[in-house]
Amino acid sequence: IGADAAALDAFAADKQPSGFSVSDLTSVPAVAGALERKQQKNGTAKLIVSESVRNPVLVAVKVTCVGDGALTANGEAVAGVTSLVWARGGETVELKADTVITATGEQVEGSLYRAVGAQLDAKGRPVVDGVMRTTVEHVYAAGDCRRGPATIVKAIADAQLAAAAIVAECKAEAAGKVAADESDLEAAKTAMYESCVSANAKDDLADALAKKGTIVTDLSAMPDKRCLGCPTVCEVCVDVCPNRANIAVEVPGMKKPQILHVDRMCNECGNCAVFCPYSGRPYKDKFTLFSSFEDFGDSENQGFLPTGDPKVTRVRLFGKVADYDVTDPGCGLYEPLRQFILAVKEKYSYLLG
Repeated sequence: IGADAAALDAFAADKQPSGFSVSDLTSVPAVAGALERKQQKNGTAKLIVSESVRNPVLVAVKVTCVGDGALTANGEAVAGVTSLVWARGGETVELKADTVITATGEQVEGSLYRAVGAQLDAKGRPVVDGVMRTTVEHVYAAGDCRRGPATIVKAIADAQLAAAAIVAECKAEAAGKVAADESDLEAAKTAMYESCVSANAKDDLADALAKKGTIVTDLSAMPDKRCLGCPTVCEVCVDVCPNRANIAVEVPGMKKPQILHVDRMCNECGNCAVFCPYSGRPYKDKFTLFSSFEDFGDSENQGFLPTGDPKVTRVRLFGKVADYDVTDPGCGLYEPLRQFILAVKEKYSYLLG
């Protein structure tokens, strides 16, 4: 059940089994008129059904035409082939379907926000500031109820900001302040991060890495067996980059691999930012390897550029640019960073281009 070709697109992208052609789908005009959520573009809702899909997630839906021509659907998961009833103008047609794909759009439920007087934007979402605070004092909104359907990592990032702000407000109030300031917020963020690290960081890095890709169906244990404990190892940006522009680098003396961003391999798709559990933008935030003076000059990323002279490495750090001989421990560069650059040059030289 979709708007224009939305259901067809969803099938083609997600449901198409091996050897199955989109032409095998049956497209049935369901009702002329707007969907309840006003998602279609040409005024025609379509019912997409097929008898050829193998092993899909099955949904039984009864579709009816009501009063003003809007389309309503109510469904629940079932097993086996299901029937679908389509009714329009008194005429009833029953169809057999393996899969009914719904693509009618979703919106934030705004009634709770309206009830407390929170301001909503043009799309019906609550208006929030940088820490998820709504326009109503002491009311915060995070996750899908703020932005609409999104990823779990975005919900986690929202919640981290909101929690830090709430802690900062409570501490400021206890200290007799009128409101929390930026320093209070940063202190709360740091304290939360450090407490999470101490609670979740483990010594066995190999064990955490071995869990990647584990499929767990029993979720009765919390945290479940898939949990890596991000303070132990968080290489999500490495895993999700389609261009392999984020690399985990082993640095002598450091417990965890450090993430290097390779500028020439990045097209700034933003995938790493979407999945970052720390609400970061690895393609902007991570220490970056540059391949040319031009690329170095065009970027604001902190990073380094091998100049061609083994004694000279150009480094941008906190907005300042300077040349260093990273082979010299006394060159003046922050020692862990010097070791990082040396590790890239000596053990990952294939990245230098």
